[in-house]
Amino acid sequence: MRIMTRKIIIPIAVSITLLLAPCASLAQNTAIPSASGDFQLDLIWKANTLTPYDYPGKALPSTLSGVVIYALANTPNPQKLTYTWIVDDASSNREGPDQTGRGQDSFLLITYQIPEFVHELRVTATDEATGRSASAALKINTIRPEIDFYLKNNDNYNNPAPTLWDTPPGQDSVLMAKIFGFNALNENDLDLKWFLDGQPQENTSADPMVLPINITPRTRLGTQTNLKLLATHKKLRNDINQRAEGRITLYIR
Repeated sequence: MRIMTRKIIIPIAVSITLLLAPCASLAQNTAIPSASGDFQLDLIWKANTLTPYDYPGKALPSTLSGVVIYALANTPNPQKLTYTWIVDDASSNREGPDQTGRGQDSFLLITYQIPEFVHELRVTATDEATGRSASAALKINTIRPEIDFYLKNNDNYNNPAPTLWDTPPGQDSVLMAKIFGFNALNENDLDLKWFLDGQPQENTSADPMVLPINITPRTRLGTQTNLKLLATHKKLRNDINQRAEGRITLYIR
């Protein structure tokens, strides 16, 4: 195994196994609001976590992520309402100041340092002049960061790489990693390391998320190689909940 001209040259077969199923927790993470009261009160939220540039879904929070929740009151003057926020049976966010009061129609939640934790949030909006009020509730799940792999197809990376990648000798392929859920602004906040059969590999590609792979024609049939990508947060290297591994096994046949 050696690396040349931005490619991993594989004289043996390779197989791929994703340690984290692509977006499995993303599909399972649901935040269903409920509401009641004298007027309509809806909740929407946005997490400041990493998603691929072409991902059409919602960014989901991991550990210590910032999540902004907005209360949308269907009244003439929602900014004049008094909002009381309750998070996990506490009157304000443990990680920040009290965000309850007149006109406080948004709330910043800092998620727990525990992955797969379910936050329960409630808000009551009250019109002090008329006594009318409404309440809404929401559950938000935290996820573990994940890595998914895609193969290049006609200049696009929209072909999911199989968990067991069968490929013939002499085949050139380009693999892209797509990363979800890190408490980061972009991939530059991450340290990415590629491994082949447990040995670190230098990726000289211009894009560290992209790995060109060349399997030489002399590769023996029936051999296999394990490919791994380890992603860690540069500023949170000691946080085991801010790291992810993607694994693939290539099998030559």
